[in-house]
Amino acid sequence: HRCGPVFCSKCSSSSTKSTQRRRQEGSVDLKRLCTACAEGFTEDQVHDSALLLLKHLGKCGHLAGVKALLPVLVESKYAQHMQYEPPDTIAPSSSSPHDEDEDGWDAPTMRPRLIREVYRCASRAASSGFVDIISFIINFTQQQEQGMLSALELSKPLGRLMPPIASAASNGHCEVVRYLHEVAHFSLRAPRALDDRNPLHLAAGAGHVDVVEFILKSISKENKKKKMGTAEPSSPLTIDCEDCSGLQPIHLAAECGRIKMIEILLQNGADINARSRVGTTPLHLAGECGRLEAVQHLIENYGADCAVVNANERTVLHFAAEEGQVDVVRYLIRQRSTTAPTREEGSAAAA
Repeated sequence: HRCGPVFCSKCSSSSTKSTQRRRQEGSVDLKRLCTACAEGFTEDQVHDSALLLLKHLGKCGHLAGVKALLPVLVESKYAQHMQYEPPDTIAPSSSSPHDEDEDGWDAPTMRPRLIREVYRCASRAASSGFVDIISFIINFTQQQEQGMLSALELSKPLGRLMPPIASAASNGHCEVVRYLHEVAHFSLRAPRALDDRNPLHLAAGAGHVDVVEFILKSISKENKKKKMGTAEPSSPLTIDCEDCSGLQPIHLAAECGRIKMIEILLQNGADINARSRVGTTPLHLAGECGRLEAVQHLIENYGADCAVVNANERTVLHFAAEEGQVDVVRYLIRQRSTTAPTREEGSAAAA
């Protein structure tokens, strides 16, 4: 494995320069190293190392490795003797921070390692754009009529892990998003558990134009089906969808200064003065983050209102001044946007 994954603690503790160099070059024989130091390791420790390897294989696109390793892990006694607990019945553990893994759950007690690592393998493969690995894992899990993997739902968040379709959208892999939505029938509303942002939020904030255009086309198709009465009864994704803070994709595009993305979203019906739950607009976020070009674009080309206030009666000038965004402040002053609204006007606008 060219990234040099860790099979066991003894292999990882090797500090010789030659071994480190061979790992970086991809020529180190990790199988030989692990065989040489395997004495004294229990079966659980060996399987634990294999589970750690699985996510690295997914991230780096080693389909043959995933195909070889996954069936072995499914059939192992290590995986079979652990009971599955649905994620929605599990609360985060705060007993010992050292027991937490990357998704924020207590590793020994919260859920089977196999469930989590297979999900993580799929998510990392999606983030790296490997459709073949995603396809194999989906087909493999669907064939598991019994056992733990039959309960694995890759289309939904698992703990704090990002769903594969959200991970692909966040990293700009349009082909993966297309496959997961059109072939595997994953919902485009699949949220990231941390902040409830769906693929459209993530792609808009990251500036992945092709992914956003595909999602918008999918929204258009769903709207046509809805008019014809052939759409599925689930709630469709919309361009004004909100995360847990009430932020829409246009907010994230403005916050990150994605000029092209702002244009695409506005052309497809996004609201230039869309408000979050605390009354924040895209212009507020662009000014706060010092995105001068985005501020200019929103004001000069789309008529964003500089005098709009949030729930705390703050304009974009307040946001920019507070964060020390000098260029934005100078521009706003030149635009004569320093007129503060009255308390009555501010309260009415925030409402």
